[in-house]
Amino acid sequence: MHLQKGKSYSTLKPTYAIWILANNLKDFEPNTNDYIHNYQVQDSDGNLLVNHCGIWVVD
Repeated sequence: MHLQKGKSYSTLKPTYAIWILANNLKDFEPNTNDYIHNYQVQDSDGNLLVNHCGIWVVD
């Protein structure tokens, strides 16, 4: 569903994606034992763009 001009963002439905990675994230973050990673969109000051947006990756 596309957002129509003048409509609220709250009318958008969630979007899900499955990514298959060539490498484990542990290769890029060797000092962690976590297998679930949560990334969020933020600006350079650390302010979240939106609190309901994120990328969750399972190694």
